[in-house]
Amino acid sequence: MSISRENRIYLRNKHIQTQLLENKSKYSESRELNLLCITYNVNNKKPTENLDKLFDISFLKKKYEKQKLSNKPNLKNEMFQKRKFSVKKTQQNVKEKEEKKFGNENQKEKEKDKGKGKENENENEQEQKKEKEKQNFEPDLIIIGLQEVDTTKQSLIKNDYSKAINWLKKMKNSFPKKYSYLKFSQLAGIVLSVFIKPNLRKCVKNVDLNYHPSGNFGLPNKGGVSVKIEIYDSLLVFVCSHLACNMKKVDRRNSDWKTITENLSFQWETDYPLQNKKKKNQKKTKKIKKKKKIQLYPNKRTNRMKIYDSDLLFWMGDLNYRLGNISRTEVLEMIEKHELNSLIHFDQLKEQMKFGFVFNGFSEAKINFPPTYKFDPGTTKQYDTSEKKRTPAWTDRILWKSTKKDQVVPLIYTCYEDLVKSDHKPVIGFYKIFVEQINTERQYQFRNEIIKELDKTENESLPDASVSTNILNFDSVQYNVPQNQTIILKNEGRGIVQFSFTPQLDKPIICPDWIEISPKSGFLIPSNSIEINFKILINNFTLENFDTDKEEIQLEEILILHLEYSKDHFIVVNLNYKKSCFGMSLNSLVKHKYPVLYNMKEKNQIIEKKNKDNEKKNKKGKEKEGKEKEEKEKEKEEKEKEKEKNEKEKNENENEKIENKVMNNLYIPKELWNLINYLLYNCINYPGIFMQGGIPEENIQIRNILNTQMEFKFKGSPLSVAESLLEFLYSLKVSVIPPRYYKMCLLSVGSRDQCLDFIKTLPKIHQNVLIYIILFLKELLKHQDKNKIKIESLAYIFSNVLCGFPYKNEKILTNRGELIRRKNFLIILLK
Repeated sequence: MSISRENRIYLRNKHIQTQLLENKSKYSESRELNLLCITYNVNNKKPTENLDKLFDISFLKKKYEKQKLSNKPNLKNEMFQKRKFSVKKTQQNVKEKEEKKFGNENQKEKEKDKGKGKENENENEQEQKKEKEKQNFEPDLIIIGLQEVDTTKQSLIKNDYSKAINWLKKMKNSFPKKYSYLKFSQLAGIVLSVFIKPNLRKCVKNVDLNYHPSGNFGLPNKGGVSVKIEIYDSLLVFVCSHLACNMKKVDRRNSDWKTITENLSFQWETDYPLQNKKKKNQKKTKKIKKKKKIQLYPNKRTNRMKIYDSDLLFWMGDLNYRLGNISRTEVLEMIEKHELNSLIHFDQLKEQMKFGFVFNGFSEAKINFPPTYKFDPGTTKQYDTSEKKRTPAWTDRILWKSTKKDQVVPLIYTCYEDLVKSDHKPVIGFYKIFVEQINTERQYQFRNEIIKELDKTENESLPDASVSTNILNFDSVQYNVPQNQTIILKNEGRGIVQFSFTPQLDKPIICPDWIEISPKSGFLIPSNSIEINFKILINNFTLENFDTDKEEIQLEEILILHLEYSKDHFIVVNLNYKKSCFGMSLNSLVKHKYPVLYNMKEKNQIIEKKNKDNEKKNKKGKEKEGKEKEEKEKEKEEKEKEKEKNEKEKNENENEKIENKVMNNLYIPKELWNLINYLLYNCINYPGIFMQGGIPEENIQIRNILNTQMEFKFKGSPLSVAESLLEFLYSLKVSVIPPRYYKMCLLSVGSRDQCLDFIKTLPKIHQNVLIYIILFLKELLKHQDKNKIKIESLAYIFSNVLCGFPYKNEKILTNRGELIRRKNFLIILLK
């Protein structure tokens, strides 16, 4: 099948979009934004404390620097080297100071007069620098994530926004400047709110929110809340989550994270921001049409956006990962000594991220603050002293994931201990992020250049592809043994090659059932190649159209590999199939006194001798005429016939011991007798026979023995022999109970006499085989104590193999009533 016009256009647009995304820097400019993220588990408390310092960036920066200095390194050797280096440095500084004392005293007197005029200028410059620093450290976006705002049972059924609004009002009043509210989302006690500077509100569009619960039975006590923002021309997503608690529930936290990431999605485009309503007396102005920006996200075809489709993703909240494999006393000692670099190695979140179980590709700023959980309410540094005495942990975290390197620069990552009502401490992260703004004119110019290059390549060269081989030879193919061969299709042109296998004019099908092609269609980018696999499998379904009486089956099939706007390739598949007793009919099997592939060379030699003798006789008959010569020739022929009879009698006498036991009474195939005879003498007491499958390699070995040897000599698993018997019966070209007798078989289930009368109506060969199998199954059931076989299970297995219902090849399931009646037919005969 050729690729449709719509898909062709889609592939072309996709190539243009990928080029635009890869070369985005050519037509866009990066803008810096300051982002403030706060996560706080309020523990169902009211906002009565002072929150001003949470948003005081200068205060937080000083605190962050102090924590950096107080935090000790992980290794003692590093401390020793730093001390050694500092001693040397102080000695050098003392010498330099002593030398400079005398030289600098004279210079100071000269520079006093000049310095008085410059002092005023320096003061003005310092004031300007301070103002710029304040502007640089003012957050443009404020993201607030709260947990356990409302832990009542009513919140699990219906959201109560009053408590969350009280917290957000309190925080908004603590902002150093005015910020406009952008979006708010809540799931029970989990809250996420976004605030933005008023001058940036015009740059925001396509705002959307979503949430997903992950608690037990889908309750919203745990879960995640998210907000999507498109600012300038970059997509930002913020997620606030509250994961499962308890020290040992690491796997549950991981699964909560996965369910939240999989289920959170947004609309690509939304009607936001809302335009301001026109005033009554406002004059109408002519609208200037502007070029719309080109869509750079090919997934917009699906109408839903996943969180990983964003350019920048921030994830915050009470993640509840604890400190494992360490005692509480050791944790408290390390906190007192400020050995946080060594304590972080016991963090469960860091461990799970290393193994790749959660937060793949996420980053986190370095932790220099003490654990934020669990404190005694009303204290700043006193960890849990209740009966449970939980070990401290960094449960409250802020992480991010970006599409580009250095897109996020962490400036502050700390906690604020002065809020004492909750058992958690708030975590604050201040970041510098880089956002892109597209210049539409440059974008269209660059897009037109890409389209021109595409048009040139398409016009200059049509698709061209080569095939490694056009002929595939499958020699000595065996029954139910697949063979695979591959060809390599290579695109040697400049354009995209679309290929597909098409049927011939006279045939509605691409290829017969015994050939399987993968892939049947596809496309190739320039200078790429693909492997096309051809699988050959001959089984009872594909043998129906074959003449199984022939010793060797040779077939040739021509396949057409069609290329769009280019020449087609013709691939020839040659098949040489070895004859097998599997897949033949009972009538043809009975005619073979020897195995199907038994002494093929000797048979061919005898046939060649006969042909040569016949040629000699014809020549002599033409040259010489007379009764004497004719009599001599007759005598020679009689002698040769006697010799052939003697040879055949010798071979038959060797096999009389094997065949006389059954062939004198029942006219059945020798292959069936070999399998059943082996099972009777070797496997009748084997537990679970016919209930389990055999080894595939041994099944192939058994088929080869049946095809080539008179005596069945096999050393292997009895289960393989049992499976081969079932496969032999199922592979018969005409089943033991032929399809035309199927309905009669179902109707005869009333009594035993009716079943016996039905057997008499079957053809002689089928009748003998069915009786022989029933006698074999009765022998098996006599040894039920050892082989542990039940009559019902045995009847169910063999009823599926013996009965040939008319829709066998169509693979249509029978009714339950038919299955029961078919099984009862054998149960009546076995009892």
